[in-house]
Amino acid sequence: MTSITIPNSITSIGYEAFYNCSGLTSIDIPNSVTSIGSGAFSGCRLTSVTIPSSVSKIGVSPFSSCSALTSIIVDDRNPVFDSREGCNAIVRTSDNKLIEGCINTSIPNSVNSIGEGAFFGCSGLTSVTIPNSVTSIGDYAFGQCGLNSITIPNSVTSIGEGTFYNCVSLTSITIPNSVSNIGNYAFDRCSSLISVAIKNETPINIKKGTFSNRANAILYVPKGAKTAYAAADYWKEFKEIVEISPNMGDANGDGVVNVADVVEAVNAMNDKTSTKFKFSYADLNQKGKIDQTDIDIIVNLIYSNIPKLYIPEPVPVPTQGDRNAVGSGGGFL
Repeated sequence: MTSITIPNSITSIGYEAFYNCSGLTSIDIPNSVTSIGSGAFSGCRLTSVTIPSSVSKIGVSPFSSCSALTSIIVDDRNPVFDSREGCNAIVRTSDNKLIEGCINTSIPNSVNSIGEGAFFGCSGLTSVTIPNSVTSIGDYAFGQCGLNSITIPNSVTSIGEGTFYNCVSLTSITIPNSVSNIGNYAFDRCSSLISVAIKNETPINIKKGTFSNRANAILYVPKGAKTAYAAADYWKEFKEIVEISPNMGDANGDGVVNVADVVEAVNAMNDKTSTKFKFSYADLNQKGKIDQTDIDIIVNLIYSNIPKLYIPEPVPVPTQGDRNAVGSGGGFL
């Protein structure tokens, strides 16, 4: 099936109605439709979707595994759902929950939660920014996506079951200390996962299936927490457990921020395969990697901590992006 016209007599589209119609590239949902069932268009080749104002009920993952989907628009007159700020997603207005996204989704700061299967099967989704407004991520929300790395903000308190299930390209993950619950299979079948950084000093209770690739991954934990993780069920099964420094900008983990950290950060940035310092406090912009911005900030931190007696005049700090950057101002670029 490559196309279909849904007549105005139709009021609902049922569960998996067009499941795996891989030739279906476009659909016009008429204003008569009030409900769309779970998985209704799962596995189709749709490139864009418009939800009319008449739709008041949408099931779980109606467009899951629609890997070509780049645009989702909700009619402005819809009282139940919206696509605020041109986010290319379906947000439930009443509780600010993002229930369906696509590869071009930009999650608005007003979204409080990411729903079950919201991005499931978005194989073209390689990166996503989760805003600090999000407190929970639902079951299988990013399952089978093409994510390479993800940083979860400090606002998130729970990660659902299978949230990143079968994300085979995912190499690194940062879990903040705000997270108190990680669901089973959350990172199951993430075969490329080699670095997990967790900021909790006390190990969270997890199940055997949470990190299926843990025997091949390095676990980064807060300074002083290695003994606790080495004794905790399943956490102790990681390939290696490494403590990271709590000092901002301390790339080499020696407890101080100095020129040696700049050298270490430059080496980490240039070595594209290295993950040794990806989750240290040298990753100041929280992108899951060391980049030029991190190095600039470390330089600023160094100069801001040197007594003014030794720097009577502002000291220019040449960077790749701004040759006029000044490093003596103290603070972040």
